[in-house]
Amino acid sequence: MRNILFFAYTPFQTIVSLAIRYQYYQNDNAVIILADSVQGREKLKNNIEKNELFDYVLFGNIRKFFPKSNNRKLHELNRIRSAFDPYFIAADLSFPEMKVDVFISTEVNYYTESIYSYLRKRNKNIEIELMDEGYSSYTYYFKEAFKPTTRKNIMKQFLFRAPGAFTGRRYMAKEAKAIYYFAPELLCWDEIPYNIKPLNVKNDLIFHNMVNTLFDYGNLEKDGLQKEFEKPFLYFEESFFWSMSNNNDVEIIDHISEIIGKNNMAIKLHPRNEINRFEVRGYKTNISYGIPWELVASNLPEDDKRVFLSFSSGAVLNYKFLCDKSFKTILLYKCIGDKYYHVEDSVKEWFEKFKEHYGDSVYIPSTVEELDSLLRDIIGGQ
Repeated sequence: MRNILFFAYTPFQTIVSLAIRYQYYQNDNAVIILADSVQGREKLKNNIEKNELFDYVLFGNIRKFFPKSNNRKLHELNRIRSAFDPYFIAADLSFPEMKVDVFISTEVNYYTESIYSYLRKRNKNIEIELMDEGYSSYTYYFKEAFKPTTRKNIMKQFLFRAPGAFTGRRYMAKEAKAIYYFAPELLCWDEIPYNIKPLNVKNDLIFHNMVNTLFDYGNLEKDGLQKEFEKPFLYFEESFFWSMSNNNDVEIIDHISEIIGKNNMAIKLHPRNEINRFEVRGYKTNISYGIPWELVASNLPEDDKRVFLSFSSGAVLNYKFLCDKSFKTILLYKCIGDKYYHVEDSVKEWFEKFKEHYGDSVYIPSTVEELDSLLRDIIGGQ
């Protein structure tokens, strides 16, 4: 029996961790770290322990080191410190006295690499595996870790990585051997440097019930979870406001409401955005239960007519990895303009691949005028 350690930064990553444990590591000892960015993690911990979904749960205080994404000075200071003192973050965790054989994470940054460096002190044969977190792991984000060293960045890489040769700092993306994917056919990489391990839990009733148990979904549904979203149109806010301030999303939503009617739309707030910008404008907004939308969608009836709206959130698409249900989804990123939000070409490629692979339920209007026409057609057909 081996010891497997998972790191989950979001509720969806908790689901992915459980899928990996369920499909590949049922007979091993499995520990999960829940970051403080996972809302309701105390309740998740209780559900995990009560139902023995993992053998042990740790809390990682990542916000202590990443308090706000635009605090570049703190990021750079911690990044530099991690090169000279690679264990300072891991010291913040109370690890059980065990040798970890496999460390699985989707986050590759100085926080998780501090954990990895620390674990490697205990076991030099530890294996690193990466996991699916939605579209970023299918696109250039992961691929960039293998970008060839150029004259432009060679000195910067040398100055940052040279201390690691003496301090024990390790680099996960370079040393990982495998990566888990729900849909490897959607990969936009030119070359895959990892062994791909497919995740096949779609429509698996046992796994579906495990995830419902993990998030106590049945009781939350009784408490009114579904009622929060009983509107024909549901907009998924993203964390732009938290990281970039103004991004023109409120203006676009106001424009959409003029066509469909404000009373026909509900806003699913992003948990990292501390300011509710929509309620004061008269929109119905949700109480956050810390439940990933992928789970909510997979529990919706197949004939549900709601329309999902988002600029580029993977949450409105990822449910397809868990079930065969299909709901109308409109991605708005082409309507917002690069002035406010730039979508990388590799991400656009993934959206187009997703649309092609999963049929005509995904719409990507190129202009506001095209969006207006699409909305009117949907209203006319409801």
